[in-house]
Amino acid sequence: MKDTIRMTELSEQADGKPAKWNHKMTFSVKETLQDVAYRCMLLPKADLTKGLLTKASLEMFLKREATLKEISDTYDPRIAELQAELAAIELQQQQAATDSNDGGAAKLQSGPSHLSNEIQRLITKRNDDIEDATGKKHSGPGFFFDRALAEQVASGNYSPAVPYTPPGSDKKNEKATDTEGEKHYVAYIGPATTDNFGNMLIDGNHYIPVVLAVSTVEEENLAQYTNAMSNVNNVKTFVYNEQ
Repeated sequence: MKDTIRMTELSEQADGKPAKWNHKMTFSVKETLQDVAYRCMLLPKADLTKGLLTKASLEMFLKREATLKEISDTYDPRIAELQAELAAIELQQQQAATDSNDGGAAKLQSGPSHLSNEIQRLITKRNDDIEDATGKKHSGPGFFFDRALAEQVASGNYSPAVPYTPPGSDKKNEKATDTEGEKHYVAYIGPATTDNFGNMLIDGNHYIPVVLAVSTVEEENLAQYTNAMSNVNNVKTFVYNEQ
């Protein structure tokens, strides 16, 4: 899925839509499958999540905590093991130097360097994974949100996208145009729209638009397909304006 999500303010006259719509979300994709539906979601930006501990947000919080524990369980035991091994080698070196056993100390020289590099590599990787999980490394929503969580967002908390004709093309044809294999879609946003947690949009607040592509094939064939989500960390936020 291309990262081409755009948010545009609408007026009563824009696109012939009634006043109940005040924004539209548009995006383009290069489809290779026909049986795909697109769910458009709005994530509250950063500290807007404070005080919004709904069931969905609590589940996301617990998911993040589980992810952090998994990261810790993956890296910390190995780091501790290598640190203990390094400490033992350094102790042997000190003993060898005390006993004037220069040959023995020389044999141990390469050990600490190799172990130190591996320990630093694991620590760096662990910290990167933690930053990814907590949203501190990117300009994302400031809370953990991945495809699995997007798939759990209730139907009332996302807007289905429909094919549309971009400005400048044949407006008599309401089907999506195909420009070099690209299909174009739109979802309309208004006062009745909620964020992914189910909270009403707040005038003047910042939100992050996200699109989840979901397979609509028969249930017995679902295992052959994987849903896809737009990059939540590589999209511009927009300010919701009730007008």
